[in-house]
Amino acid sequence: MPTSNETATTRRSKSTVKLPDGTIVMLNANSSLKYDEHFKTDKREVTLQGEAYFDVAHDSGRPFIIHTPTADIKVLGTVFNVRSLKNGYFETALIKGKISVFLKNQAEGNFVLSPGQKLMVQNRADKPGTRGKASVVKIDSITVVDSLIAETSWTRDQLVFADKPLVEIAAELENIFDVKIIFRSDKYKQIRYNGSYNDADLDEILEIINMSKPIRYHREKDTVFIE
Repeated sequence: MPTSNETATTRRSKSTVKLPDGTIVMLNANSSLKYDEHFKTDKREVTLQGEAYFDVAHDSGRPFIIHTPTADIKVLGTVFNVRSLKNGYFETALIKGKISVFLKNQAEGNFVLSPGQKLMVQNRADKPGTRGKASVVKIDSITVVDSLIAETSWTRDQLVFADKPLVEIAAELENIFDVKIIFRSDKYKQIRYNGSYNDADLDEILEIINMSKPIRYHREKDTVFIE
């Protein structure tokens, strides 16, 4: 059996990994990357949980494949970001090159992205009878705010939201701060926010969001309830 190599990060920590083929991977908080000992000589496959920024070394003879619970991504050499969160939210944003994305639980599961595009999937795991089914599959443009790409702003220790619904912001905050955010109704989920945060903690971000467009929320240790 191949030996598995794993790099993992914890709450509010990051790590940069250079793989045997020269590929550079930057892991965001609460994320893990696995690959086996034959990665360099056999095939280039990794398994990701969480979020990572990839700068893949080109090798036309051996495609680079990323496995996540929601999708598999195939590339030759390119730069892109992948977010695969525990709540089922999936997003990949392409900066340079080209990637092929295969969604595992979709009738139409194959997509090819060009630079400047992102693909997003929001699973409906909270709805009866829809576990594993995607409620939204959307291709959009990456977001640039003051020359900073919002989807990769975390690599520069910043958090940028540009006209983003609260339900998607909550998914990011859950991963970064290792908390659970529970919406007790759908009232606030689609309210959109703009903001840029540099080393802010969770309470500061929630308060700024509340000041921008008021929401009813309270926090109990590692759980935030949005009424």
